[in-house]
Amino acid sequence: MAAIPEELAKFIILYWIVWKNKFFDEHYDGIVLAVFVSMGFAFIENILYVFENGMQTAILRAIFSIPGHGL
Repeated sequence: MAAIPEELAKFIILYWIVWKNKFFDEHYDGIVLAVFVSMGFAFIENILYVFENGMQTAILRAIFSIPGHGL
């Protein structure tokens, strides 16, 4: 159930900030900026998880969650 709101939030941020930007003029820009938005989301999410669950969670999320968000 968490995937739908997460992906929707990333899409809204990408649309609101990036696609309306005058410097967005190539398809490759969209790919790079989408990855940056997803990495920013993963950064915030992982900080919240680590504060809640400890350092072991940080290691697991670094291996699985961060690449998953980038894809």
